[in-house]
Amino acid sequence: MPVLIEAPGTVEAEQSVQVRAQVTGAAGVQFKEGLREGGQLLFQIDPRTFQASYNQAQAALARDRAQLENARASSSGWSRCSSASSSRGRYDVG
Repeated sequence: MPVLIEAPGTVEAEQSVQVRAQVTGAAGVQFKEGLREGGQLLFQIDPRTFQASYNQAQAALARDRAQLENARASSSGWSRCSSASSSRGRYDVG
């Protein structure tokens, strides 16, 4: 026959874990303490930080492509000048 004793007390878990987002920008924790099922949402990530970084990278890429096109245009202009002056056999100095 089981013996039942009722008394006030505190229960402490035998094992516990810390759950943290792997990226910065967690806008909100979507869970409470307790057991969780697999696949449940734990954090809500604020996409604005990542969108701003993406937009900045896209702008840098556009800038770099424009600089490349300018360099190519400048380079082809210099090569035409160089070939024209060398075919005449003289160089202007000064």
